[in-house]
Amino acid sequence: MNIRKNNINKRRRTIPYVIFFISYSMFVYVSQMFYKEPLFDASLYITSKINRNEEVRSLIPLIAEIANYFGTFQFYGILIIFIYNSANIYKTFIFIISIFTSILFSAWLKIIYQEPLMYYSDNFDKYHEINPLICDATWGNPSTSSTTTTCVYLALWKIVFDCSRLRFKNNTKIISLICLIIMIILINSCKFLAGLHSIDQIIFGIQIGFQIFFFLFYVVKVDLNNGKDLSKLVTFKLIYYVLINIFLLSIVLLTFFFDYDIMKREIFEQNINISKCGNLSPNVRFSRDALLLSMIFFSNIGIFIGMKYELKYVFNSNEFNWRQYNFNKEDSEEESLFSKLSISKDTQWNHTSCFFSILRLGAVFIFHTIITLPMFIVSSDNNIVLVLLLKIIIPMTLSLFFMFSVEKVILYKLSLTNDSIFSLLSDTL
Repeated sequence: MNIRKNNINKRRRTIPYVIFFISYSMFVYVSQMFYKEPLFDASLYITSKINRNEEVRSLIPLIAEIANYFGTFQFYGILIIFIYNSANIYKTFIFIISIFTSILFSAWLKIIYQEPLMYYSDNFDKYHEINPLICDATWGNPSTSSTTTTCVYLALWKIVFDCSRLRFKNNTKIISLICLIIMIILINSCKFLAGLHSIDQIIFGIQIGFQIFFFLFYVVKVDLNNGKDLSKLVTFKLIYYVLINIFLLSIVLLTFFFDYDIMKREIFEQNINISKCGNLSPNVRFSRDALLLSMIFFSNIGIFIGMKYELKYVFNSNEFNWRQYNFNKEDSEEESLFSKLSISKDTQWNHTSCFFSILRLGAVFIFHTIITLPMFIVSSDNNIVLVLLLKIIIPMTLSLFFMFSVEKVILYKLSLTNDSIFSLLSDTL
């Protein structure tokens, strides 16, 4: 009876979030219809003014390079490694999923809207005066950078403060949230100053990023402190998980193949050819349809296979021991965080002294640099199938599989994990 009442109360607490999510989503997509054109024209005008001012123009590259770094996938990779080394595996998984989900949804919307970046605009009077710092050939609306930075940094905030030590420190939470919001705005403002995205595309991307974050953490209500939820995930059948990912990817692909405006595509090609980015390789132009971005989402299967591999072959299918190793003691009030960061000293796989924690961080960085090396070696000018395999699918899948299974065994062999957990579970390793 109590279980039933708890489930009913949980559903009731979720209803206001669902109502807000639906209302907010309607507002985002309807309001965009009204501010899109005025803000796009204003963006062209402001950017053309900036391009005429040599002093301002000379400062933009340095500012944009510094700010943009915090919105790159390389920096997200660093964040993943820090969470991986200091928090439980479930938090790492959810953080990666928030990145992939924002990329996939942004890719899907780009294909639906089919609206150009600023420097591919049809307004040639202002368009020819825009000198983008970086050449790209993707559709511009929404800005993928805005979507991912918003979702990623809000997810990071949620992960850090979703613990017993900081959960009720409201002042710290609010100040941190304000700082992150300012950071999100600054990062995305640089996209505008660099001549890439218009103001309306950035605003729309930020709104979409918040929409995805809110859906994951307040509608779905991901519980980052429930080890049993991690077990439910890993005991899910692999074939079902693969089919779900294929279905999500197919939505993007079907949108691309069956709802594509040929006229827009031809105009887009013409604008690329006469722009300052007209020498882009065919493969880079291929990414304009966001197919390369959506393929990243598919590679999260590496995480799932990695966890299943570890459960079956490292822990001999002992689900309880596997959960304790990757998460924490049941009903423990202590959790991992970013300073001393151990959920429970005798159960958390990644708890070590400060010195060995730094060594482990370095080792993980080296491991993943080696695995993802093809991404940096293979040129985008190669055959498109080769580019997809060697720059995206294989390195991403292997890297994530390695992170969630084999890597922890190697770190143990290097004495860079908490030895007590291995003595506790020696009969299953």
